[in-house]
Amino acid sequence: MSLTMSKGTRRERELVELLQKAGMATYRPATVRFGENDMFGLFDVLALSPNHSNVFAIQVKSNRATGIRAWSRHTQLFRNIGWITLYAVPVDNQGWRIIECTSEGKTDIVDEREHTGTFGSDVTSYFKYEGDSL
Repeated sequence: MSLTMSKGTRRERELVELLQKAGMATYRPATVRFGENDMFGLFDVLALSPNHSNVFAIQVKSNRATGIRAWSRHTQLFRNIGWITLYAVPVDNQGWRIIECTSEGKTDIVDEREHTGTFGSDVTSYFKYEGDSL
């Protein structure tokens, strides 16, 4: 396994741990040596809220949100059926950046790069299940 693939896989597992800590059910396909790991060629992780009201389809990148415009166009079909499409970017030594992609554009919903908290704490707080809503 290449170093880049190892880092990407590690980042995906880190995000899954944060989501599960927040009470989300998650699915991440097993890593394959050859071929495509992403679901539908677009998503690394699926997360489902405990009350099943939200499905998050997440692409994990390392350090930069490259390719987000094209990815956002390709994921429109999933937003049409009610899924929430997110780009998750863990920036080395700074924190996570979670970007929601919509038909209107993109919005940072979590950005830990400018604060001194624990790496991932804002992600867990954002996704924390609170009864009937997030």
